[in-house]
Amino acid sequence: MGWGSGKKVVEAARRNGVRTRVVAEGDVIATGRGIRLEVLAPGPDPPRFEDRSLIDRNNLVVKARVAGVDVLVPGDVDLESQEALSSLPVAAPVLVAVHHGSANLDPEFVRAVSPKVTLVTVGADNSYGHPTAKAMELYRREGMVLRNDTQGTLSLCIDDGEVEVRTAR
Repeated sequence: MGWGSGKKVVEAARRNGVRTRVVAEGDVIATGRGIRLEVLAPGPDPPRFEDRSLIDRNNLVVKARVAGVDVLVPGDVDLESQEALSSLPVAAPVLVAVHHGSANLDPEFVRAVSPKVTLVTVGADNSYGHPTAKAMELYRREGMVLRNDTQGTLSLCIDDGEVEVRTAR
């Protein structure tokens, strides 16, 4: 799919009458239903779609607040960006693992998030070797780690500030 796949999704959405919006660091989207999304990265000047060398550096990083619980979704953010994010208020009890558990993981970033649970999403066709032992060890130092490839569908049930994680095959 590559870097241009996001552009294709936006174009398809617009063709089908779906409103789109460019977001950048500092933007907040609130649904009024107890869901608040805060964009932590990228900055306001994302690269052109053709610049493949900046894909991970300009990855969308979102801190979601759902029913009083923070969930950090860093996507495939690179090491340099993880380092920069570590100085922001990224602490969250739930973390979606960076880049499916890639070894490109900054221990300081994981400590700054301090997750009680890390959710690792791994595709069925996993030729990259994710998640790596290094990433799993770092996440386990902070709390529980759940993987969809070994435990099935991972669901978060959040109610009044309490989190329950369910798995299903």
